Amino acid sequence: MTDPAPSTMEEWIRAKNKEDAYTARQPSALPAAASALVAANGALLAARNRNKLNNGSFRVNQRGIATAVVLLPGRYGFDRWKASGHENLITNPSAETNTTGLSTNACTLTRVNTWASTGSWSYQLALSGANSFIHFGGDVGGGLNGFIPGRTYTASMTLRLTAPLTGAQQPGLERGITLHTNTGAGYVITASTPVPNVAGVTRTSFTFTIPQNANQAFIRFYAGHAAGTAWMDDLMVTETTFLTPYFDGSTGGGAIWQGTAHASISQSQASTTLTFTTAPQGQLVTISDGGGLLQVIERADVQAEASVFSWAGTATGRTFTHDAAGYAAPPALAASPITFTPGGLTDRIVEVRAVGGSRTFGLAQFELGSVPTPFERILLADDLRACQRFFVRFVHVTGADSAPLGSGMQTSTTASAIMVPLPTPMRIRPFVVMTVCHVSDRVVHTTLVTLINSVRGGLVGAASVGLDLGHASAGAQHRPALLILPAPGSAISFDSEF
Repeated sequence: MTDPAPSTMEEWIRAKNKEDAYTARQPSALPAAASALVAANGALLAARNRNKLNNGSFRVNQRGIATAVVLLPGRYGFDRWKASGHENLITNPSAETNTTGLSTNACTLTRVNTWASTGSWSYQLALSGANSFIHFGGDVGGGLNGFIPGRTYTASMTLRLTAPLTGAQQPGLERGITLHTNTGAGYVITASTPVPNVAGVTRTSFTFTIPQNANQAFIRFYAGHAAGTAWMDDLMVTETTFLTPYFDGSTGGGAIWQGTAHASISQSQASTTLTFTTAPQGQLVTISDGGGLLQVIERADVQAEASVFSWAGTATGRTFTHDAAGYAAPPALAASPITFTPGGLTDRIVEVRAVGGSRTFGLAQFELGSVPTPFERILLADDLRACQRFFVRFVHVTGADSAPLGSGMQTSTTASAIMVPLPTPMRIRPFVVMTVCHVSDRVVHTTLVTLINSVRGGLVGAASVGLDLGHASAGAQHRPALLILPAPGSAISFDSEF
């Protein structure tokens, strides 16, 4: 269908102007120089955000680490980068020298060398009651036993049976691992899937998250039968979401004890010391011999296409993944760049290590393609915002005035509901750590926060988080409440890192 022919000169002029405007918008009407500019800008726009890594030049440092910081395995330093390796929190995991640190219930415990999964010795349990188990550290009334509220852990053991266990049993707890937590309303027990009650050797594991408001947490390694004999070895608790191969400080491969052998926490590798000279545009960091750094990239940002991981410096690196099926052994370390094709079905890990001496590392980039491009430099504000999807820290740095952080309402004289705005929506509901935070009604009362009762995620996609806080008696129910950082050094952090 075409427009009707103009019937007057005025209509003809309007039609002509409309036609000229349409023609001017077509690419063929653009001068050659303008067409080249559009093409060049299009290429630049297509190349933006090509780096899947955050903080590749180590400009963002919300935790405020200083040069020569020593990071234990799994601890974060610069935003998004954590030290390689893991810790085994069980201090005497394989009975190699004694049974120190281990307690029993409804069983007789001995260490024997007639069977062992690792080393030469294991724990043998002669059962005498249905509630039969062993445990390390505290139990009922024993505090958090090194667990951090909000964090996720995996406990594991190797269980051997030479015949089915018999007699009365502890329903749901038998032949496995249990977590016991208390938030002030009594103990809540969760348990692993029971190992089959048949002769054989089985490695079993249990992944769990400590509640944000827990004041007690401990685990037990259960036999859970009144009669029979069970053997346990390779006891391990790591701060991971997946099962790793068993290690202690004597298993080799770089693993060490943090203190006395078979009586202290062990590490799968040496701690990582980072040295650096801060520069506004970013800098290389020097990693101590035996140390390493890694970053986890979300699955949503990992395409099943040819990719390349590149960096500046002398460190060697690799990229790999862990999936729901458990641990996948990492490939060998190599120099930059490394080309690969991800499956696109899981989060992706990139890691660099210092082997044979200290090594340097920086300008890290993970991008599509098979040839690395120059390091993508983005605005510092964009770098910070990307990191704050995973970790946000507010800290009072100077001045006598208190720093307001969030507002809400006192739900009772000893509790308040506070909504805290965040710079960007976080990856998952964060766990929260406070250092000397107060709740104030801004009238008469200001009181120290003593407990984080719960953390609420707020609206989907909202850049905010809700906190249900416990505090000393203050004000009155339904009075407005303000969360404040009262003095220099006061801080609160929101953590949704891997």
